[in-house]
Amino acid sequence: MAQTTTTISAAVGATDLIIPVTSATGFAAGNFLKLDNEFMVVTAVSGTNISVRMRGDLGSGAVAHNILALATTGLSSDLAVQPL
Repeated sequence: MAQTTTTISAAVGATDLIIPVTSATGFAAGNFLKLDNEFMVVTAVSGTNISVRMRGDLGSGAVAHNILALATTGLSSDLAVQPL
């Protein structure tokens, strides 16, 4: 699977578990979401809202992100990360 990159459509706080994106094409439950340098696992996709299981996965820091931050999705092998 290839990576898909979009932007977030609104700012998100460090504890938000729903990430609004401008396009959810390519996002699927079980894939990783990389938002700036933070990793999350996608649990559901509803319209352009991406639900994640937790923030700061794989030891990345859970931080706030500004509107239009880059959001990339893919398998762990696509994003060069190793799941725990």
